[in-house]
Amino acid sequence: IQANADNQSISGDLIVQERGVITHLANKTDKKYEVNLSARNIVLNPGSIVSAYAKGYSGGEARKPGLGRMAGVYIGKRAGGAKAGAANDLGSGGAGSWSAKGGAGGGIIRLSARNEFSISGIINADGQAGEASRDNTYDGAGGAGGSIYLSAQKFSGSGSKITATGGAGSKTGGAGAGGNINTYSQSGAISGSINANYGKGFREPVASEN
Repeated sequence: IQANADNQSISGDLIVQERGVITHLANKTDKKYEVNLSARNIVLNPGSIVSAYAKGYSGGEARKPGLGRMAGVYIGKRAGGAKAGAANDLGSGGAGSWSAKGGAGGGIIRLSARNEFSISGIINADGQAGEASRDNTYDGAGGAGGSIYLSAQKFSGSGSKITATGGAGSKTGGAGAGGNINTYSQSGAISGSINANYGKGFREPVASEN
């Protein structure tokens, strides 16, 4: 669990085995933490996870906006989903509705291999879904996806799943926007799925209260 945002440089290889997890502390109100690792070679074996799920800016409490520069807003008992933010930032939080809390945004993951990066596991910076209302009326909104940066001289591996999707707004809450996924290498390819889509839920713009 990384408890800062500084690059942690490993002189040798970083290998994450099945059921191994790398993550960072939740940010909530300020951008303080991220996964930021570099190594000679990086290997994410099948069943391994690098996760920044819901580690971004917090979602709003009931009847409150979310946190972050592109947070969802609350108006007329309905919760707006967090919008896509700038690259290199945490995902913003979704607004709370009349009776339910919004979801937190995704965090930040930076992984850099000086040689080869073999990806056969999961890399996740998804936003969190908004809470469902207990009275089946107005659901909380989803948080936006966070940011993922992957670089190497060569990519390899198979069956990877890389996501920075927005959180769902259940039935009536706003959908969180997708985040940012950036990859760079001089050779090879990432084999698997890459997804930075909106979450499920309402996507109508919600005006802010001024």
